[in-house]
This record gives sequence, structure tokens and C-alpha cells, in this order.
Amino acid sequence: MIYSMTGYAKEKINRTWGSAIFEIRSFNHRYLEINIRLSEEFRELEPLIRKYIRSHLNRGKIECNLQFESNKYAIPAKFINTSLIKQLIKYIKYIKLNIPDGIVNIIDLLNWPGVINLKNNNIDKISSELSELFKKTIKQLLNFRKNEGIHLKKLIETKLFFIQHNIKIIRNNITQIAKWQKKRIVEKVEELKIDIDQNRLNQELFFIIQKTDISEELDRIDIHILKTFSILENSEPIGRKLDFVMQELNREVNTLSSKSSSFDIHSSVIEVKVLIEQIREQSQNIE
Repeated sequence: MIYSMTGYAKEKINRTWGSAIFEIRSFNHRYLEINIRLSEEFRELEPLIRKYIRSHLNRGKIECNLQFESNKYAIPAKFINTSLIKQLIKYIKYIKLNIPDGIVNIIDLLNWPGVINLKNNNIDKISSELSELFKKTIKQLLNFRKNEGIHLKKLIETKLFFIQHNIKIIRNNITQIAKWQKKRIVEKVEELKIDIDQNRLNQELFFIIQKTDISEELDRIDIHILKTFSILENSEPIGRKLDFVMQELNREVNTLSSKSSSFDIHSSVIEVKVLIEQIREQSQNIE
């Protein structure tokens, strides 16, 4: 199964303790890079989140963000850090004396880090629910990447079929091109009135035709195309493999292009090179 490295997922829950939103984005990357943003109260979840991501994703830049909002009205007074509030009020009074326009409301005060002590407020239960919310979000992200991967697979297969079509056109022209090359050389010899032994001429013709023969390159191109179709059916990550095979395919096409002087072949070669480059670009987004 092909997975895209691009994805997005968002899940939300509302409970008596408040609400939480997990948002995960993934982008193209050579390796697996994980960035996690959690509020201070839930820092202990980070190792678990990181481990879970590594067990489900192989490549991509992952940005995981938790937005947590506690229900201030549902928190008993004993969970409020009164000593910190007194200290903050002292600072607020100082600000008001020096900056009359400075406004601080009660919500700003309660949102200050450390004012609400969630460690005592059933934190284990909340952490457990947040952990399940995260797993649900990852599942959604995987589905997103899977659907994108299916779409990419279809696009790549279509381009491979077009490459095969152009290679078939080139193959059909090989015999005709060999005859054309032979005719052109013979005409040139006659035009220059060169006195040459027929056996020697045949040897030279054979050497030139052999030097410009592209059958071997076409055979290797066919092998690379079949290899690519096979890679697309793999269940493991294929992005790097696909990119490597496209490099090899492009190398064979370049050799083919340098050995042929036919306009028809060059036209098909250009089309093939464009298709290979498009597949390479799409492979950069595959895990």
C-alpha cells in the first residue's frame, strides 16, 4: 500500500473538565522528523506520542499540536494556586499604576501557567482521554495519507503506460531507421565517388549500425518499467526505491537519445523524459 507523506487530521473532544483539539500535519521529508507542541500539564505524554508516531509512520515531517482548554468553572478552589495569584495581582497593581491603559481580566489571570493545578484535578483520567484522542487523530491522518497514496499510484501507473506506448513507437521504428542509415551511407559513398571494396563497406555499415543500435537500451527500459509496476505493489515504503529506479530509467533514455539521430525517436524520447521527471516529482511525496 502506497502512502503519501502529505496529510492533515484534526479531532476534538468536549468533557466536563474542558475541551481538547489534536491537530496533526505531515509534509514531505527525507526522514521522519517529529515536532510536538503540548501544554505544560501534559508533557509526560510526549514520549508516548513520539513512540506511537514512529511505530505508524516511516517518513515525513510531522507537526503535532494539542490545544487544551480547561473548564475554569468546573475546577474547585483548592486546585487554584492562590499564592501565585496573589503575586500576579501585586504585579497587576504595579502595571496599573505605571500604565493606566493596561487591562487584565480574570480569564487572563486563570490562563497564566501554573495558576490552575491540573496535577491534582484527575490528571490521569484526562491524560488517558487525550491519549485516545491522539490515536484517533493519527488514524485519521493515516487514512488521509493512504487515500493520497492511492491517487498517486494511479497517476504514476498512467504515466508508465504512456512511457510504454512511446517505447513501442521507438521499437517499431528501429528496422526502418537501420535501413535509412544504410541507404544514407551508401548514397554518401556514391556521391563522393569513393572506391571501396563491398566487403569493407558492409563491415563499416555493420559497425555503424551496431554502434547506433538501441535494442539493448530499450530492453533495459522495459525491465525498469516492469520493476516500477512491481514496486508500486509493495506493502513497505517505496519512495526511495521509486526515485532510484527513475534515475536508472532516465540514464537509459539519455543513452538512447545520444545514439539515435531520428526525429521520430527524438520526439518520443522527449515525451518519455518528461513523463519520467513527472514520476520523480510525484515519488518525492511518497513515503
